Amino acid sequence: MDNYITYTVKGRNSDAVWVFKYHLNGTLRSFTVLDGMLDQQQMSWLFGKNNFPYTEEHMHLWQQKLKKHFIIEVGMPDTSFEAFWNTYGHKVHKQDAMKAYKKLNDADRIKALDGIRRYNNHLRLNTWKNKMDAARYIKGKVWEDEF
Repeated sequence: MDNYITYTVKGRNSDAVWVFKYHLNGTLRSFTVLDGMLDQQQMSWLFGKNNFPYTEEHMHLWQQKLKKHFIIEVGMPDTSFEAFWNTYGHKVHKQDAMKAYKKLNDADRIKALDGIRRYNNHLRLNTWKNKMDAARYIKGKVWEDEF
């Protein structure tokens, strides 16, 4: 079994979700775009100006210098339904939520999990609102709302 180090990169100002996998010796194994489309300017920056993190060492530079543009997590986040269910916390209609969650792709699962904190903060500021059940949160892609 091969071992790899994975970095999940999410754009702060875009819908980009990228996954970089590196061999234990630090060389790139794979680059996957989970979500978002690169426009010509982004492709020029990423591939044309020696910015592509083809080594893990280069990814470490991204972690230091590009915090303003990207959230970079080491490892793949746990995107299981149980992780979502426990993080969301409003535990009603589990089967409906599970069915909706299984329809999401990996990128939307990451975004759904990331959006829970913002949604909870929104509810704290708007105490007159009740927390929707998890299935409605998923089906409505509430994480895409601007709170």
